[in-house]
Amino acid sequence: MPATSHIEPTARPLETPNPERRSKSKLRELKRSAVRHKHAYVLMSPFMLLFGLFTVLPVILSLIISFTYFNMLEFPRWVGWDNYSRLFLKDDIFLIAVKNFCSPRLPGRSATWPALSSPGSSTSCRRGSGR
Repeated sequence: MPATSHIEPTARPLETPNPERRSKSKLRELKRSAVRHKHAYVLMSPFMLLFGLFTVLPVILSLIISFTYFNMLEFPRWVGWDNYSRLFLKDDIFLIAVKNFCSPRLPGRSATWPALSSPGSSTSCRRGSGR
């Protein structure tokens, strides 16, 4: 027997699954699941309809309108990224607001009502003071 022996592979090569067959079975399973849970979809449909109508649609439309020049008297005119470039590069008030938003806050302090969160203020809540 030679010093180097050759071992024959016993495993078969992996077969590539047919993607069309796999997608049809997933689609069939999805359809079966939808039919099985049709009552849940019927109960969710009013919420989904109202959510889409009053939340998703306005967000999409405002995103589209943000790329136009729109003044309520004229038809919107497409300006592309000009509104955003003017906002970030030329608007001082917006840049101050961004700086204030991104600045670190002290722990325990409210950003909107500092008098209510400071311990020595006259409006702070004292437990058991009786006043």
